[in-house]
Amino acid sequence: MGIKADPNLVYESDFSASSAVAGPRRLMQHNPDAIIAANDLMAIAAMSELAARGVQVPGDVAVVGCDDLAAASVAIPPSPPFDGPSASWLWRPSGR
Repeated sequence: MGIKADPNLVYESDFSASSAVAGPRRLMQHNPDAIIAANDLMAIAAMSELAARGVQVPGDVAVVGCDDLAAASVAIPPSPPFDGPSASWLWRPSGR
């Protein structure tokens, strides 16, 4: 039941800013409406990469991080806080 995940729209990373830059590069090939990052540092890095590619956030793609880091509120544009359960649901062991 529910929506089946499209593996083309999932980018697994090591939770670092550098890996967050690679995610949007691949995901933008599929014209996503939104990117949900596992943490705010990754969301900020993704927004930076999108801006470098001329992608408007939030106009073209919405970006949200999941740990409510204070720095996210001063990013340009600010990353909205994720008011929900822990982002642990985003993480899956690579062995699946």
